[in-house]
Amino acid sequence: MWTALMVSLVLAAPPGSKDEKDRDLKILARGAWPVRHEKPTQLVLRNAEELALAHGVAPKDAKEKRFQADVTADVVSLLKVKAIDWDKQMLVVVTAGMKRTGGYRVEILSLPVKDGTLTVRWKLHSPAPGDIVTQAITYPAEMVLVERVAAVKFDPPAKAEGKDK
Repeated sequence: MWTALMVSLVLAAPPGSKDEKDRDLKILARGAWPVRHEKPTQLVLRNAEELALAHGVAPKDAKEKRFQADVTADVVSLLKVKAIDWDKQMLVVVTAGMKRTGGYRVEILSLPVKDGTLTVRWKLHSPAPGDIVTQAITYPAEMVLVERVAAVKFDPPAKAEGKDK
């Protein structure tokens, strides 16, 4: 038994040998993105001003703290968290654009970080043929609150303009 323990210690990687940047980022909160986007959109929001702009607040007004506080409070409520610490956290948003019926859903699947770059892996779930769906225009989207990282890419990436149908 003692020999097996020693062998496992010798074969184990030394502490700190794995790149500390390579990991899966934990989703701190998840919720529906409240803003309707006609086209598929992918956003990384790192401060309250960017959040206000993403909510359609005019650029001049988005610089004002009261608008930033209002939209942040709305998102905090949707995410059911106490607050967003913009120095340590950020929002990642994926939208599918306008859909002609219900039955669509965006899901952020995983958030691996490799070499300092976060990859947002996501999927659009579509209704199956023959599914009963609402006959209403919908805007499927999801936002997640995560630890702040410098570089972000999306998988799959946003479709090129004019090719999103």
